[in-house]
Amino acid sequence: MKLAPLWLIALLITAPLVSISLAQDETATSEISVDAEFEKAFAFIEAGLDDASAEQAARHIREAFILNMLSGEPDQISTMKIAVGQFALREYIVKQYGVHDYEAARVFSDYNRQLNLSAKDSVAFAIRMAKTLDHSAIIWLETVFSHNVEGTAPYIKDIFDYIGDMMDEGFPRAVYFSGKILLNGIRVPKNEASGIEMLEFAAQYIDEPLMELITYTYENNDEEAFQGYLAEGVAREIPQAMYNHAVLQQQAGNYADAFTYFTRTIDADPGYIQAKLELARMYVEGWGTEKSPANIKKGVTLFKDLAKEDKPAKIRALALLNLSILSKKGIGMKQSDLQSKRYMNKAQKLGIDINALAK
Repeated sequence: MKLAPLWLIALLITAPLVSISLAQDETATSEISVDAEFEKAFAFIEAGLDDASAEQAARHIREAFILNMLSGEPDQISTMKIAVGQFALREYIVKQYGVHDYEAARVFSDYNRQLNLSAKDSVAFAIRMAKTLDHSAIIWLETVFSHNVEGTAPYIKDIFDYIGDMMDEGFPRAVYFSGKILLNGIRVPKNEASGIEMLEFAAQYIDEPLMELITYTYENNDEEAFQGYLAEGVAREIPQAMYNHAVLQQQAGNYADAFTYFTRTIDADPGYIQAKLELARMYVEGWGTEKSPANIKKGVTLFKDLAKEDKPAKIRALALLNLSILSKKGIGMKQSDLQSKRYMNKAQKLGIDINALAK
């Protein structure tokens, strides 16, 4: 029988105390400056890196990152220094693995084939990159851990150990992912109370844990907790939280509020295409805004943009379906049965069930 690593056993036993121990660690390290950690990291980098010194430099970069983040108002100069250190470390790691294109190496969804690495080397490469706080590597490791990615099963313990190391340093994303593991019972016994506590702690510093709590309480019909977490997400102007709030207000018929929050979602994240789709409908229907020719034209313009080839198939199909209806009725554009059929044919060619979308 395989045993869980000691850090995970301790986590399962003492998880309710995690916020206390991490808060104590935060106080203990508060006397260490970002600049001091950066200087320690660069002393290793300037002396010439090997595997051991790269590991030490990465640890000091992470320490600087955490201190800068916990300051409440991250300093831009410190952020730039940290980025310089991260780049130097990643350049070393990429060269060690015989990779010449760092940007290609960052595409972890496809990088086994790109880099021609074995599953073992892929995990090792990702862990070393993740320790420089490379977001793509972190996400890839979390995906490997959560799902059965081909060939990686023998190396799950390595990912366990990486998470444990980052937990020991109080890295919020590691606390978040550990909370997610416990909350959903991913490779460990489910522990809802401990998972929620860890997510709440991590949510003080990053947005993903709060969205995890919003989704979990909604799916488990915990209305009071859901509304509380959602309100916090909206107050923090997290795009996904504002979008979810807008959808709920739209469903309740509170169109003015829905219109406001779909708009704020797009202001916060101009690429949030689902919000653009709903806002286009509201302009055309006159929900939460005046039903005027100018607003209908705004809706049509949004639909046309969402129907472009660079958009996901389902979004394109919905936009084309709406354009087909508007063209047939002559709303916001010239009435044309022929153009309506063209829009519909384009939608059908996308391989999406149009009848299901129309419901």
